[in-house]
Amino acid sequence: VESGVASILLSGCEPIAALIFGIVCYFEIPTFSMLCGLVIVIVALVILCKPPKKEEVKVSQESKNALKKAELYGNTMHMSKAGVYYQLTSDYGEKFSKEAAQYAINNAKIDYKKQALEKAKLYQEQQAMSKNAIFQQLTSDAGEKFTEEEAQYAINNLDK
Repeated sequence: VESGVASILLSGCEPIAALIFGIVCYFEIPTFSMLCGLVIVIVALVILCKPPKKEEVKVSQESKNALKKAELYGNTMHMSKAGVYYQLTSDYGEKFSKEAAQYAINNAKIDYKKQALEKAKLYQEQQAMSKNAIFQQLTSDAGEKFTEEEAQYAINNLDK
């Protein structure tokens, strides 16, 4: 809390304390104006205690385009997070800036475990690979670049 807000919050407690002290110690009956003042102080304190609104971050068109491409690669070509990032930034791929690619990776709606499973099914059906070979292909840096957790999920769910 900023020091200015803190001092306002603390000064707002004074009229509340005075009202309570008067009621408890002197058996005063609060007047209408006292109660209105109390309501105003409470409303002011509530408003001051609200967290500030987050400012919207402007997203560049390049980042928006990278996000669209990331979701396309991830969800239709069943690529891993590392594979999508490489495809977005590669001189042989989309040539997006690293910042735009990272924005896309951070914001893409891609279930990488599901994508690993879909890729594993393709390897099993089209190339008749064993589960061990599929796991190696999914996790290899020269292959699909899925994490071991994603690849294991795919292997565990391959025959379901």
